[in-house]
Amino acid sequence: MNGRLTAAGLVIRSARWALSKRDFCVHLLLPVGERPVDVVVARCGHEIAAEAHEYDQPPPGPPCERCRLIFLADTAAAHGADPSR
Repeated sequence: MNGRLTAAGLVIRSARWALSKRDFCVHLLLPVGERPVDVVVARCGHEIAAEAHEYDQPPPGPPCERCRLIFLADTAAAHGADPSR
């Protein structure tokens, strides 16, 4: 499985993150093959300037609540857990 080991001992798939200058929140990005080449799109639908720096780990800053919930649901689903708990 492509991913990394977290502090909780769960292996999660690699995720890319970016800080938006428009809302100053940290967003979880769509994979490169699932977004247009001229814009960076977050999983929540937020569009980020293409020149935004992408990170392997969430950069400092307040998280986008929708992206945070999507990340938690994806992680829980990848490990067979119920994301509502």
